[in-house]
Amino acid sequence: MRLAVDLAEAGQFETIEAFVGHLRGSRPVVAVFGPGFVSAIGFQHVHRLTGSHPEVGAVFAVGELTTDVLQQRCARVHATRW
Repeated sequence: MRLAVDLAEAGQFETIEAFVGHLRGSRPVVAVFGPGFVSAIGFQHVHRLTGSHPEVGAVFAVGELTTDVLQQRCARVHATRW
């Protein structure tokens, strides 16, 4: 929450749907997703979001960055692009 206080127009949302409701057209946005999204389903939801809202860039915050996390993310992106 501290980050939201320090950044102008930053917000914290409970769901992706709530976040989407605050998007303003084509204005670029960076969304930071917590460790709860570091799963196959979480990556799928975020990939769907960034695919339908190209103005959104996604960053994942994880407790520990492992090869498994990177492979999981890369596999999800590769599978949906080809």
